Amino acid sequence: MFQETQTSLKQRYQEDERPWFVGFGGGKDSTMMASLIFDAVLSIPTEHRRKPISVLCTDTSVEIPAIVEMIEGIVGSCS
Repeated sequence: MFQETQTSLKQRYQEDERPWFVGFGGGKDSTMMASLIFDAVLSIPTEHRRKPISVLCTDTSVEIPAIVEMIEGIVGSCS
């Protein structure tokens, strides 16, 4: 199932030039989705990686402190 998902994501990435926006809240679902997307895209040769990908994160003010710290660490390292 993992390989099928990776193959599907790579195909979709290369289908057109429209940018991707990935929602990220720091929970298990959005973390897994972001990880799958970036693993798939990084497996594409550099010369074929032309589509921009943006990660969108919104603070809903209901996250536990550990999640907030993790998100801040990730977002801070991407700036």
